[in-house]
Amino acid sequence: MSSGPKKTGDEGSVLGSMTSILAELRGILDSNLAPSAMITTLLEVDDTAHKVIKSFGQGREMILGLKESMTGAVDAIKLLGGTWVDIETIQMNVSKTLNRNLVLSKDSYEGLYATSKVAGVEADSMVSSFKDAGFSAYDAASKMGEVVNIARELGVNVKSVSSNVLYNMDAINKYNFEGGVQGLAKMAAQASMLRIDMRDTLAFTEKVYNPEGAIETAAALQRLGVAQSDLLDPLRLMDLSQNDPTELQNQIVQMTQQFVKLNDAGNFEIMKGSKRQFREIADAMKIPYETLTKMALGSAELDDKMKRIRFPNLNLSEEQRTMIANMAEMKDGTYKIQVGGESKSISQLSKEDVELLKKVGEPKTMEELARDQLSTLESIDANTLYFKGKLPYTVAGSKVGQTTLDMGRNITRGAAKSVPKELSIDELRKSLNSTTSEVTNIVKGMGDNTISVTEGIKKLSEVLTNGGTFIETTWKKWSENLLKGLDSEGINVTNLKKTYENMIDGKTVPVNNPRPVYNTTQNPSINITPKETNTNNQTSSTGSNNSTVDVNLNHTVTINAPAGVDTQQLVLALKNEEIKQSILKSVKDGVTNSGRLTSTSNPQQSMNSLRNSFGLVT
Repeated sequence: MSSGPKKTGDEGSVLGSMTSILAELRGILDSNLAPSAMITTLLEVDDTAHKVIKSFGQGREMILGLKESMTGAVDAIKLLGGTWVDIETIQMNVSKTLNRNLVLSKDSYEGLYATSKVAGVEADSMVSSFKDAGFSAYDAASKMGEVVNIARELGVNVKSVSSNVLYNMDAINKYNFEGGVQGLAKMAAQASMLRIDMRDTLAFTEKVYNPEGAIETAAALQRLGVAQSDLLDPLRLMDLSQNDPTELQNQIVQMTQQFVKLNDAGNFEIMKGSKRQFREIADAMKIPYETLTKMALGSAELDDKMKRIRFPNLNLSEEQRTMIANMAEMKDGTYKIQVGGESKSISQLSKEDVELLKKVGEPKTMEELARDQLSTLESIDANTLYFKGKLPYTVAGSKVGQTTLDMGRNITRGAAKSVPKELSIDELRKSLNSTTSEVTNIVKGMGDNTISVTEGIKKLSEVLTNGGTFIETTWKKWSENLLKGLDSEGINVTNLKKTYENMIDGKTVPVNNPRPVYNTTQNPSINITPKETNTNNQTSSTGSNNSTVDVNLNHTVTINAPAGVDTQQLVLALKNEEIKQSILKSVKDGVTNSGRLTSTSNPQQSMNSLRNSFGLVT
């Protein structure tokens, strides 16, 4: 059977794409308009907010402000590839690491998230380190942004510099860095560039901080033949250690270059005749020999690159020259760099090449960098995610959303507060135990003939009646208390109160399917065989519907009960006066079809009505 014309490959591809796009749009609409999505988001935001205030050890007074702040950051975080979980993690971890009940502003979530992604450090670690150095938690992202841009400007690995800065942030309060964090960042960038541990040079800074150490070190270096003048003057050493550790590290780096040479193979090495002298210098400075050799070889290579680069007349800054040099590496006897997909010698860079490389190191915001670093698919996902759930998150952080959730809390709280004492577990257990004991004693008495069957049924009826009275009284009390409980929680119960009063007074009676339907597979079947007996006072007329007919009906009731059911007990139960009255009322309603038929109706019609009312079979 043909299902229609076949689609060509192109047509199928287009239809598939259209279907995918429509499905995506449907998903976006559902995420904003579907009630299930709204409820899910409301509860997700509420759950997170309560986790935060629980960690604070606080009540719900600040719950709305917390939700407004966190949901206000959703759009920005989504565009950076993040989710609600990232916002929750930042808030929880930052407040925990600060040991303070700090609710972050909505703008700070974006900055901390973007910076943590670019710098490769956790938001709470970043905030903690800068806070320890005396900076505001809200300045942590911007200060780390300065560190990132300095590393990018010099062509050094951002994550290495960032971790170096955070690890040594305590140095900010020990020494005076030029530019504060920027000076520390430059020192960390140079250490990363030379692949050395910044702690080693900071230890030397501490050694020459005092006059005794500065004098001792300067004398030792002079005796060992060091030519770097700034390291031979004790006063200059003290000044650099106290006010410019970055420059002090730079002076050490320059000093090490005098022990390096370029060998015949084109590689740098420590001069053979200087290795013992270099060891003694390392011992006098209390800097590991391995650290000094890395400094010597790395700085010599960088210096050689800078000399060989023939930059066009573009007025490049020292930082831009250093960046280009750091991006180049020796290959086939010359320093080469990748530009526009091609490997070029740094001595042959064109003006256009240099302009392109300059853009690489231009400062950017952390948000711009975070977005730039998303892959194409990640960017598409982020932009799609941006549209999803906007309305639910908007409602979740609004007074409307909070009011909705509060209403649910207050209604259930009011209902719980209104439960009478009689419905407590203890009271219900006591009532159940008492009733069970009474029933047990009655049944036992009927079994050992100390209580007659008639008396036993009567007592059981009384017990059940008392139970019904207890339930009715308790229900009424609970209903009254419920209204008071809801009122105390600020719930408008005017209409609700009226409904409850009608129910309590019996004015409102459910009428859904009032006629009972018996399932013969589950209930005993009742077969009624009519036996009509004409008496002397019976007047019969078949010719007129207006005649009066008196009928005495004698019925034989046969009860076919399932196995295990004592039919004698059912017979005794049917003799109970209340049950009798209930049966008589049901018969009367059946005969008159609940009042719709008169008492003078045709007897057969009345009997049919009775049978139909109760689903009885003859």
